[in-house]
Amino acid sequence: MKALIPLIFSLLLLAATFHHLPQSSAAVPGDSDFIRSACNTTLYADLCHSSISPYANAIKQNPSALARVGVAVAHAVVRGVATDVSALSREAKGRAAGAINDCISILGDAVDQMSESLGQLRQIAAGKGGDFKFAIDTVLTEMSAALTNEDTCTDEFQDEPEGPVKNKVVDGVAKANKFTSIALAFVNYYAKKGSP
Repeated sequence: MKALIPLIFSLLLLAATFHHLPQSSAAVPGDSDFIRSACNTTLYADLCHSSISPYANAIKQNPSALARVGVAVAHAVVRGVATDVSALSREAKGRAAGAINDCISILGDAVDQMSESLGQLRQIAAGKGGDFKFAIDTVLTEMSAALTNEDTCTDEFQDEPEGPVKNKVVDGVAKANKFTSIALAFVNYYAKKGSP
């Protein structure tokens, strides 16, 4: 049951994000092209397209909505990875147990930074974010810090021998890293497009 709580929270967070997006009945070809073009600016274009294109009808061709969806999706993924890593703590022994605990804390920081970023993006979209450049720079800083934290989590395992626990952590964090990178690219895209 405990494992379901983060998943339920993430689904509610995504629902809340879409609630704030413009309502639309169906995606049009231009919307899909917009998603594909934006994904082509990321390091993981195929993963980006497969994970973001289902939301094309909500995003339309809105850079603000694109950034919010990107951060919300990454937030859900990183929360899931943090939950998985936490579950692995029961399998870790010796120094690996310490590395796992450090990693759990670090991923928690990344999740918090994404939550703050999403809140700031919603404020901007609602016209309550104040100066656009300052607000979007704050989001860029938080998302960059989240990416750095994920890298730090993996660094904790550099001196650990290969094994199932290490491999699961490294693979999970690599997945989180890709989605965070995509979200950061979307926020950069939004920053270049200017205020809503």
